[in-house]
Amino acid sequence: SGAAAIGARFVRRSRLAAELGDPLARAVLNTPSASADAAAFARVLRRTILRGPAAMRVGVARRSLARAFVDPALDQLRALGAERHHRARLRSIGWAGHRPARLHFGDATVDLAGDDALILALPPWDLEGLLPAACIPAWQASPIVNLHVRVTAAAAAAAHGEPVLTGFAGRTADWALLRDGVASITTSAADALVDDDPETLARRLWADVAPALGLADQPLPALWRMVKERRATPRQTPGYAARRLGAAAPPGGVLLEGDWTVPGRPSPVETAQARGVHAALRALAAENGP
Repeated sequence: SGAAAIGARFVRRSRLAAELGDPLARAVLNTPSASADAAAFARVLRRTILRGPAAMRVGVARRSLARAFVDPALDQLRALGAERHHRARLRSIGWAGHRPARLHFGDATVDLAGDDALILALPPWDLEGLLPAACIPAWQASPIVNLHVRVTAAAAAAAHGEPVLTGFAGRTADWALLRDGVASITTSAADALVDDDPETLARRLWADVAPALGLADQPLPALWRMVKERRATPRQTPGYAARRLGAAAPPGGVLLEGDWTVPGRPSPVETAQARGVHAALRALAAENGP
């Protein structure tokens, strides 16, 4: 309880902190445990470890997250008559009093009816200039680095066609997912890595992962791609949680949703899914009345 960081809750240099606390905090909060919000982490522990083995099973998409979640949702929306527009950045909102009346997308403009609900599912850094500053908590971004490597046929065959997820403690790499002949290597809270030379960093990450794939003596394969997401999530610190709690509600007719919008909850796919459902239910309630 209280606004504290995880680092203050663990015994320094303890095996529990090094092999469980820090890797798990980095994975679910994308923030180093020394500064990560202890209350948010406690919520994760209560929903997983404290509920027993069944609650600790990790789900892995067989092909991709897009195939598992995004594509079916888009197909359903298309069947319902929704339109999808790529590369259409929302530049500004025109207001009629305290309600949104018009959306400006560069070359295109969309007029809103008085009973329309506007759902803004945007990260906090994309809301600046769209909503009053009091609605947007001050934030710091936390980066994630991903390396995707095409592995040898032998390594791919070792997975027997099933995705294999491996976690690492005390190394540069945090996780490796072997799927469809590609090893996807992830480092969360990657402030110390995000500015490194891509090839040097790729070799360093591969050195961590190769032994787990039975390829300890193999150099970095020729086919690889480095993806650095500098603003992967807000930094989940106690200060950010307090600012999130103190943020003002958006104006009428605007529903602000996203994986970052709930104080005390991390920003993984599960939170994004829950907030999407929440946004839809709120919009329907606003349309149909209590």
